[in-house]
Amino acid sequence: MSQINEIEETNYLFGYDSSTATWLTDFIWCAITIYLCKIVYKKYNSQKKGYIKNIFLYLFLINLFIVLTTFFGGITHLLFYKNNTLLNKIFWKLTIIFTSIASILFIGLIILLTFNIKNLYVLNLSIFIICCLILLLELISNTNYVEYFSLTSYILIPILSIPLLSNLKKNSSIKTFAHNKFIFAMLLFFCYTAFYSLYLKNICSIPNAYKKGCIFPDWFNHNAILHIIYAIAYYYVNTSITKMS
Repeated sequence: MSQINEIEETNYLFGYDSSTATWLTDFIWCAITIYLCKIVYKKYNSQKKGYIKNIFLYLFLINLFIVLTTFFGGITHLLFYKNNTLLNKIFWKLTIIFTSIASILFIGLIILLTFNIKNLYVLNLSIFIICCLILLLELISNTNYVEYFSLTSYILIPILSIPLLSNLKKNSSIKTFAHNKFIFAMLLFFCYTAFYSLYLKNICSIPNAYKKGCIFPDWFNHNAILHIIYAIAYYYVNTSITKMS
């Protein structure tokens, strides 16, 4: 009990989440995504040049940036949670940048799955330019716009996927797709992100949050739950697409 009480006293003391469960679930999510990277890379190499290969490329890149996000996020929560240090600022900026790039790539993936894009070069170039702009904005700006986008994108992505889930057969480039798994993943993303953004983020991101009304204990808080739910959702996204032909 003394250890739990100590965590309750120190978590968010410096403005950042320092609970063990938060950085531990970051690294668990990272390990799962490394495994998914390996599977998707094999699928990518097994495909001939074409539309499906480009889909697997996007999925691999999303996984790669999630690996980077969870690694740098875990390091920040574990070692550099004091927000007045230079290393904290560097590692957290990298976390936000990688998360945002993964979100942009995810939107590109939704477009690929929904529409039969004739000119893949234009789409790929557009996504690359947007990712560069996100990187530039985060590097030169002192605002939280990119961080806000990286979170709310997981509300936007399920909304953008509605045409995909209702009109999938119109994309003649895709023959098979694990529809139900993808729907489940989108529901996880949307429901928890909306709940997190509208309620949990403000009431739980403070010291001794559980005593002040947060529904999750300080030793296994809203961020640890987010990591678990997102890891599950990304797993289902991957398994729905790796069955594709």
